[in-house]
Amino acid sequence: MVSRGVEVVGNPAIVGKNHLRFKARQNGSVFDCIGYNLGHLTYRLTPGESNLDMAYVIEENEWRGRNDIQLRLRGQDCVNWASQPRNSVWLWVVYSVLYEVIVLRSF
Repeated sequence: MVSRGVEVVGNPAIVGKNHLRFKARQNGSVFDCIGYNLGHLTYRLTPGESNLDMAYVIEENEWRGRNDIQLRLRGQDCVNWASQPRNSVWLWVVYSVLYEVIVLRSF
């Protein structure tokens, strides 16, 4: 999937062995994002601006007994500056459906 004009929330971090972790916001929803072995791309992320295009896969993250939805970035060219900020309702719809299926039904 691809989303354009995404806002980076807070400060991106490098975790584990060079993994890029950050939160992204679009249309009022905030998503956890992870980029395995992509820590070197931290410089591309500007918190507070809706200028990020990103390619990702939506997946379930199980960590310490808790299940959440996360966006896993895809490849070296997964994050780029947006040429123009654009809104995408698609990401919010997919996230809402997956959240209901994975998280709410697991209780």
